[in-house]
Amino acid sequence: MKKMLILFLLIFSFASSAQEFNGVLGIPFGSSKIYTQNEMIKKGWTKSSLVYDKAMLCFKNKKFANKPVTLIVFSFPRNYLSEVNIFFENTDDANEVLNAYIKKYNLKKRENSDYYATQDANVFFSLEKNQLYISSIKQYDPDILNTDEL
Repeated sequence: MKKMLILFLLIFSFASSAQEFNGVLGIPFGSSKIYTQNEMIKKGWTKSSLVYDKAMLCFKNKKFANKPVTLIVFSFPRNYLSEVNIFFENTDDANEVLNAYIKKYNLKKRENSDYYATQDANVFFSLEKNQLYISSIKQYDPDILNTDEL
């Protein structure tokens, strides 16, 4: 019984040691486009004129996790931040950052896929060459978002 209790406590302490993933560069998922833009500019990022869609914001010429980035793209498909694509200058840097996320947030590889997920499966991470993709599948209720940000 004593061994079972010790084993349970060890497993619980390991599981609770993983931090919760809430967003990118201090910008939480669910943030508005205006809020995200203002925060990125405050952080010294340069807004890119490259725009694929009105529901996106692009920034360039800075470092992410101390690694050179050519572009970072924030997507707002339902008027709230739910996806981030980070384009690193080289693949090794992208791999290093993904591995750091895996360790810090105790991400688990999804069966039969190239995706990793947080413990609650609300945020997914994937890597394709030099592009790190982070997506929140949590649904945000526009009525509970800070309307000052919209």
